[in-house]
Amino acid sequence: MYWIKIVLLFLATCLHQGWCDGECKRQAPVTDETRLRNKLKCGYDITVRPQDNENHRNRTEVFLHLLLRHIILDEEYDTIGVYFGLWMYWYDERLKWNPSDYGNIKNIPAESNTIWMPQIGWVTMNIVSDRLYSPDILCTLFHNGHVSCLSRSSFHTVCKSDLTHWPYDSHVCDALMAPWRLPEDELELLASNMGDEIFSMYQPNKEWAVLKADIRPRTEKYENSTYEYLELAFSLARRSATYEAIVVIPALVLSMLTLASSWIEAESGARLGLLSSILVCHILYLQFISLLLYENGNSCPLIVVFYRDSLMICGSCLVITLLVRWTSSRCTAPPSWVTAVAKRVQENRTGQLLLFLPQPRTIAETGEVEPVSELGGATWHIAGKLLDRVSFVVFSVVYLVLFIVYYCYYL
Repeated sequence: MYWIKIVLLFLATCLHQGWCDGECKRQAPVTDETRLRNKLKCGYDITVRPQDNENHRNRTEVFLHLLLRHIILDEEYDTIGVYFGLWMYWYDERLKWNPSDYGNIKNIPAESNTIWMPQIGWVTMNIVSDRLYSPDILCTLFHNGHVSCLSRSSFHTVCKSDLTHWPYDSHVCDALMAPWRLPEDELELLASNMGDEIFSMYQPNKEWAVLKADIRPRTEKYENSTYEYLELAFSLARRSATYEAIVVIPALVLSMLTLASSWIEAESGARLGLLSSILVCHILYLQFISLLLYENGNSCPLIVVFYRDSLMICGSCLVITLLVRWTSSRCTAPPSWVTAVAKRVQENRTGQLLLFLPQPRTIAETGEVEPVSELGGATWHIAGKLLDRVSFVVFSVVYLVLFIVYYCYYL
């Protein structure tokens, strides 16, 4: 008796369900789109790769159109984050239909988890989190069998820095895109970007300008195997206007002040104070630059080398100043070679102009030139001025070489 009740209850449930389904079918007629979706789902396996039997192609071609959105360069860790939009399309013969049979429907939307999707991704530093496309994206199916999908995603990769030309430095970063599960003879990745189309959605970075972004095929050979990738390469240049104002221009000003100090009298306290201030400024600027740079490069920036050498020149000028001040205060007779040099310079018109010396007077009775003072203080003073002018010429040449190395090497 108990089993009879269970059987009767089961039959009643089935009859009621069938009546409800029939009622729903009578109330909601099947639309053309519903019939089309049922037709496409019938026998469709999302794990089976599509093949182009009409054109006798066993290899599935997937076209990729990359739309760059934004980049973030992390100089501390030598990494770059790339945010992009991706448009993919391929041909799937199983998703074709005749529009006239389904109310002239030529395309319909579809979720990516209901159709076959190419298993491709980035060969980057973090393969797990760096996806080529998000798991659930919206695709469009066309009546001729073409499938189009649009997604937004991001990836991070290593971008080796070279700070030699800082703050006018540039970087080249690249990433590889490859199939994950299918061999290269079954799936082919093709780039469809043309020219500047990759920048159609780009939002500029405040510090870095993208000079060039390109996606191209790349082939690598490992032992007896050949692997095909798509390589995405970026060429970045720093927007250096701010750094030029706060780092480069002060370097030029400090170098000019260092050279100008040679034309101030060594006995003047202004020269000693000026050189001391310039020396402190060089040290402070080197400390300031060290805060702007990260210790992750193998090469030293040229601007740091320039500040270092300029600091050494400034220190040399300070030593020369102290030496000239000390010798000028001496009243003892200088060595004979110092006296000979001082006499020769004082009697030469060019030397008089360079050292701002008065022209020797002529004795009226004999017509001879008044002899050079043999006093030790005057001779030491002339020798000190001569040392200032020689150091000015030498240090000017050194600065000129530094400028040529810094700017011409950069250009």
